[in-house]
Parts: sequence; structure tokens; C-alpha cells
Amino acid sequence: IGIGKIYFNNLTSVVLKSNAIAGRSYLGNIFGSQVTEYIIGEGVSRVGDYAFVYCKNLKNVTIGNSVTNIGSYAFTFCDNLTNVTIGDSVTNIGSYAFASCPSLKEMPMGRGVTSIGYAAFCLCTGLKSVNIPDNVTNIGDGAFSDCDSLISVTIPNSVTKIGYATFHKCFSLTHVIIGNRVTSIGRDAFNLCKSLASITIPNSVTTIEENAFTNCLALTDITIPNSVTTIANWVFWGCSALTNVTIGNSVNSIGDGAFYKCISLMEINVATDNQSFCSVDGVLFSKDKTKLVQYPGGRQGGYIVPNSVISIEGYAFNSCTGLTSVEISNSVTNIGSSTFEYCSGLTGITCKAVTPPSCGGSYVFKDVDKSIPLYVPMRSVDEYKTANQWKDFTNIIGIEMSDEAGLEELNYQQSAGNKFFRNGQLLINKNGKTYTFQGQEVK
Repeated sequence: IGIGKIYFNNLTSVVLKSNAIAGRSYLGNIFGSQVTEYIIGEGVSRVGDYAFVYCKNLKNVTIGNSVTNIGSYAFTFCDNLTNVTIGDSVTNIGSYAFASCPSLKEMPMGRGVTSIGYAAFCLCTGLKSVNIPDNVTNIGDGAFSDCDSLISVTIPNSVTKIGYATFHKCFSLTHVIIGNRVTSIGRDAFNLCKSLASITIPNSVTTIEENAFTNCLALTDITIPNSVTTIANWVFWGCSALTNVTIGNSVNSIGDGAFYKCISLMEINVATDNQSFCSVDGVLFSKDKTKLVQYPGGRQGGYIVPNSVISIEGYAFNSCTGLTSVEISNSVTNIGSSTFEYCSGLTGITCKAVTPPSCGGSYVFKDVDKSIPLYVPMRSVDEYKTANQWKDFTNIIGIEMSDEAGLEELNYQQSAGNKFFRNGQLLINKNGKTYTFQGQEVK
């Protein structure tokens, strides 16, 4: 075309009526960076890739009703862009189309939009509200990531998937409505939405992918509907205010660390007709109770692992800082990775298994005080002193164990007196009085 910005130094507003111009890249190099307004008029069908990238003084854009496609990076890095009007003819908003437009406060899209591209509005840090039209079927991965002023969003019923990191780091997001055709909530979809206090997962969702709600610090309760079959790894990692979880009847897979560092969690309840999992007193088990899957991280005091349990799954007690004592039943043969990691409140462990349970990974007892008493069967002391990770404890005490009328008596071959468990706590009878192992009298 042979035109350069030197001829347009005084322009502040430009009307484009030709595809030959609007479809080009780097129009700022043609009309000059001083332009504050572009009107894309009738006759233009496409805004080209990189068309207005780095137009840092651009404030107002009107996209006319003949345009159907907004290209990739079309308005990226338009630092002062505050007002955008998109005509109803637009069907596609390309990848990164409005990325890093920090002055954009709202985004009214035309009714014809069906696809929002990858990271289309990422890093629009001033964006507070957005209307997603009812015809949208695709929202690209990361479409609204790092929009840290975004407060609310409604995902229409036309959308079937919330993709990877769609709302990642939307720190101010408090209100989300998910349409009733969404089947999958993608990896990191709401990761670090720190203000999100509640969310309703519709009964259309079947899969919640890894880290979908990681570090949603304000989330207090969650109900997994009956449609969901899979809760992937780390889904609710770090949801530190989460107190209650309800799991529907179709969940058949729960990944590692799904409730990792949920330090306020008090109850995990499972639908009674679920065929894969169950809840006993708010603790999550496999249906046959042979696997202890998750102990609520907000509970205080001691816990006795039921005799039905063969395996304590990885991360089951991780970060349970209020756990003071645990008794591991003699049926347990395996303890998973990082199971008791960060259980800094433990003052004693009893493991009744004659053969030391195998310990997965390297961090089963990481940050547990290794000088606390570890009570094991008398005949197994030497085995525990050489077993992987058990040998790290420096105060391994052998006892003879027998069960009597529900009271587990511990007959020590020591002179410390009669010792027994009550409600998961090791107590000592001595001189007619009852003491904790640490010497505090129990009235």
C-alpha cells in the first residue's frame, strides 16, 4: 500500500472500511501510535493478527457488524484501551486478542460470538465483569487467566468444557455460575481464585481435573454431584478454609493429594450408594474399608485406624497438625507416600503390626518429631529399628499387645506402671492415679 506513519502524525481517530487495511498487522506503524480511537466500519470482515498490537494510546475501539473474526494478538498490549464495542456479526475472538489490556474494565461481547480463543483476555488486570454470550461453545485455555479484578462470571449452557487455567489467578472472583452442559472442569481452571467462597458444580460434570480448585482459600464447602466419576490429583490442594466435602454416588476415582493441606476440613461425607468409597465418622475409606483414603485435616486429638484397613493411602494424614496420637492396627501392611508428613503435633505413635508396614516414597514421617515414643510389638523391636523410615525414630518401645473388651492394654516390660489406650490416647496408671505419657495427670 506504500503508506507510512510519517504522513499521519496528527491523527487521533481512524475509520477503517477496507479489508486491505484492517486485515494488516501493526497498523500502529501506519497511522501512528498517537491514535486514540479506531472505528472498524461496514465492509470489513476481519481484524488481522497483530493489527493493533502495542497501540499504547488507543482508548476506544468499535468493531462494526460486518466483522466476523478478530485475529490473534489483535489488541495485545494496548495499555490504555478502556472501551470496546463488538458487533453481533463477530463469531471468533482469536488467541491473545485482548491480552494485557490492563485498562479494560468490562467486555461486552456481541451475541454472535461462538469461540473465545486461547488466553484471549489473559492479564486484563482491570477487567471486573464480562458477559459470555449464550452462543459460545468454546472458551480457550487460559482465556481469563490473571484477570485479578474479575468479580463474577456466568458460563452459559452452550459451553461443554472449562479448559486449562481458564480463570487461573482471578484473585477477586467471588461468584461463578457454571452452565448445565459443562462435562469437564479442566486442570488449574480455578487455581488461586482466592476469594471464591462457594461454587455449585452442575450435575452434568463428570470429571474434575488436576488442581482445578487448588488454593481457593475462601472455599468453605463443596458438593461433588452424582454425575462426577473422577476427582483428579491435587484438586482441592491448599483450600485452607474448606470444612465440609460431600461426594456423590458415582465417584470411582480420587487422585493423590486431592484434599492435601485442607487444614480446616472436618467432615468428608459420601453417598451411601457409592460403590467405590464410603465415609465412617467423616473419614474417607474405600468401600470395603481396606484403604484409608483421607483423614480430615482440621481435626484435633488422637485417632485409631480400624482393624479392616490394610493400606493407609498417600497423603491421608498429611498436614494434620492437630493430630496428637495415632494407633495403626495390626492389619496394616502399607503406608503411602507423605502420609504423616507435616503432622507436627504428634506426641506418640503405636503400630501394632508385627511386620513393619512398608513405607512408600521418602517422606512418610517428614517433619514428625522422631524422638516421640513409637510403640511396637515387643517381638518386632529389632525389625522396626532397621525398617525403612521406621528406623528414623529414636525412641522405639516394645510392648506386648492384647485386645480385651475394646480396651487395648499395653503390658510393658518396664517399671513405668500399667499403660493403656483411652480414646486414642496413651495413658498410664501409677500409684492409683492416671497420667498421660508426658506426665500430666488425667482427672
